Amino acid sequence: MSLSGALSSALSGLTATTRSAEVISDNVANALTDGFAARETRLSARGLGGGVSVDAIVRRSDPPATTERRLSDASAARADSLSDAQTRLAELYGGPSDPGALPARAVAFETALERLADSPASETLQRGAVDAARDLAQSLSAAADGVQELRRQADSDIARMVDTLNASLASIEDHNRDIRLAASNGLPSAPLEEARDRAIDRVAELIPVRVVDRGQGEVALYAPGGAILLDGRAVEVGFNQANTVVADTTLASGALSGLTLNGVEVSVGTGGGRLDGGRLGAAFELRDALGPQAAAQLDAMAADLIQRFEAPSPDPTLVPGDPGLFTDNGAAFDPLLQIGLATRLEINAAVDPDAGGAYWRIRDGVGAAAPGDSGEDALIRDLLAAFADPLAADPATGLQGRYGFADLAAGAASLRLTEASAAEDEAAFQSGRNLGHIETEALRLGVETDDELATLLLVEQAYAANARVIQAVDSLLAQLLEI
Repeated sequence: MSLSGALSSALSGLTATTRSAEVISDNVANALTDGFAARETRLSARGLGGGVSVDAIVRRSDPPATTERRLSDASAARADSLSDAQTRLAELYGGPSDPGALPARAVAFETALERLADSPASETLQRGAVDAARDLAQSLSAAADGVQELRRQADSDIARMVDTLNASLASIEDHNRDIRLAASNGLPSAPLEEARDRAIDRVAELIPVRVVDRGQGEVALYAPGGAILLDGRAVEVGFNQANTVVADTTLASGALSGLTLNGVEVSVGTGGGRLDGGRLGAAFELRDALGPQAAAQLDAMAADLIQRFEAPSPDPTLVPGDPGLFTDNGAAFDPLLQIGLATRLEINAAVDPDAGGAYWRIRDGVGAAAPGDSGEDALIRDLLAAFADPLAADPATGLQGRYGFADLAAGAASLRLTEASAAEDEAAFQSGRNLGHIETEALRLGVETDDELATLLLVEQAYAANARVIQAVDSLLAQLLEI
């Protein structure tokens, strides 16, 4: 080999080792950075001229591990969202030790009637019974309003997630183009690939995705349900946020928006929709399934409560069609208007002095024109009996069998707590499973500092060897010049 050839080879070696040392330094510096994939220097021997070339700086990859981790990300996000939704629904009913809980309000009303039955002449106890009735009605109404607020928040969350989804898909499309151009021009693309992976991870939390390599640095994204999210061009995800959400605001009625991909409707939140499985699907499930189910349960309980005190029993002052102690916004119960009933639940104005009524009607009858015998307790005890009468539970309550109202309220609240507990267990399971996939991917893609430092020692030796070659060539050239 000529001196110039040896010098060229050594200089190329110094360049390669310097670049390798930079990559190792970058790897070690980011060893604890979430989502960072180790980079490697790809070298190749030059042709007849000798030396070494830096072909590329590539990111370590393991597509199967990353795919499983992303699918697990979506499952964990969905389970976490549903657990939060079930917990918040259960909180609307109140906990076992909460004096303002729905079951506690039912017991408080029953207790107030029992005390009044023992002293029917007491205006204080009459007021206490009316106040307890109002508290019970307001507790049901507040829970129903809370359900609709959760649905409204879910609708708002969907709009926000759709914006994130569209922005992320557009970002991935741009990165595809930039990576393709970088590859065609021989430029490093690892930072661009890392940015693209972060965008894909944002999508994967909202919708489960599978990534397909299209070659030349480009990828395509598909949902497991078959929906195309990006293949060359990103789809446009469409959604219209609702201004208000009430009991009869539903997807079926057209008052709520579904999801579209490039203008084509797709089902979400059904458990088997093409975009189900992530946080976005969970928000649809809360808005269109869990929320309406909880609202229907409360409406059924409100219907049960109203009908217990309407004609033909227990109040003889009422005739069929008259509202009883509890009303549908002042009117009698109408089975055709049960949707949203809990939000409209009120006590009868006839027993409320603030609405022109009188407390004594809780003792003498809602329809009584004048006070009766102050010591008469028959109606009060009939009210008590009606409240505790075991009636067949409406299937919408989620319960089977016959219940007095206090037991019905306790059973419904218990059912909510059970569902919240089950959702929490599922979220914990999915979180643990997700952590396992994250750790597996990190082991395969992450930085192992011991290996990096060992490689750095080899790079240092190679650098020293190339430096000695340059020194030797320099010495030989100096000797030639002295001749």
